[in-house]
Amino acid sequence: MNLNQSLQILLIDDSVGDAILLKSLLSKVLHQPPSIVHCTTAEAGLEHLKSKRIDCLFLDYMLDTETGLDVLKTIRDAENDVPVIIVTGRGCEEVAVDALSLGAQDYLVKGALSPHSVERALNNALQRVQMARLVAEQQREIRNFACVAAHDLRSPAGRVANYAELLLTDDDLTDEERTDFLETMKSSSLRMCDLIDRLLDYARYGRTDNEFGNVQLDDVWHHVQENLAFEMERAGARVEVDSLPQVFGEHTNLVQLLQNLVGNAIKYRGDRPPVVRLQATEGDHFWTISVADNGVGIPAEDVEEVFAPFRRSEAHTSFEGSGIGLATCRKIVELHGGKIWAESEPGVGTTLRFTLPASSEYGQTTQPDAAPASVTLT
Repeated sequence: MNLNQSLQILLIDDSVGDAILLKSLLSKVLHQPPSIVHCTTAEAGLEHLKSKRIDCLFLDYMLDTETGLDVLKTIRDAENDVPVIIVTGRGCEEVAVDALSLGAQDYLVKGALSPHSVERALNNALQRVQMARLVAEQQREIRNFACVAAHDLRSPAGRVANYAELLLTDDDLTDEERTDFLETMKSSSLRMCDLIDRLLDYARYGRTDNEFGNVQLDDVWHHVQENLAFEMERAGARVEVDSLPQVFGEHTNLVQLLQNLVGNAIKYRGDRPPVVRLQATEGDHFWTISVADNGVGIPAEDVEEVFAPFRRSEAHTSFEGSGIGLATCRKIVELHGGKIWAESEPGVGTTLRFTLPASSEYGQTTQPDAAPASVTLT
């Protein structure tokens, strides 16, 4: 959220005159015409807040029947993190401390309202809540990441420990049994090493210290083709590639992105030789890239989970894999300010689509603003 967007603003103030003044100031500082709703009572304001998406709430400190701090407490008790700016006629430190301690992002004094003060408070409130939401999302991701990683590592690690115990304690094992146990321990160890490598990839990709610039996707595909040459030949895969555009991005991450998507298309194949099609469609300041295959597809009940770390479709459990590849793809696409989604039909195939910013005329190196990923099923 920023002041360049069209914001949904809610005012809860029992003074019509004060609300008109605040509306006028907001219209002056916002770059896009805002949608502003004014409620004169706390009850009406809370009801509107429940039913509508609100980008910021300006809350009067003194209402008819209760204080703005009472209303703020009700909002936070309901676990609503909407940005709140307290507007008060009492410009004292005590009011500010109480408001901030209850979860307000900023406060304004009515007698000192100006375009500058309103813009500063609004910017501050939006940025604080945006950062808090980002931190909370990252914390959830870390918790989920740790839980699932521990679960996935525990199974092969337990298998190695159990077979090692048998080899150390059971003197009646035949040479053939010992060899089988050692082969299983080796396979489990390699599985753990592969999982750890995937975890490192997931942590590393989707962030970069390299500069962003204009990247020719035909060149990216050339690198991917070299990296996947063995897998393509072994599977008898045919990859059809349209002319690919120049985009604005980071080369190493884009190689990993296409390699994961094409590699998945080859891996999750059915009885037919895999056919993969890469296409690009130009949009307004961005390109949509699609990677379509004729593989096993993804069931409807699984498609919304495929970009989450360690989540694998039931249709894919017979294939080797860690469930990290598409999660890594999502991180890379978001790093480039794009979105990624899946369209799939079991037994027919899957199409993965993602957006990337069009190449910059000046080749600037500023990283795009990230956008959330989305998943749809057709």
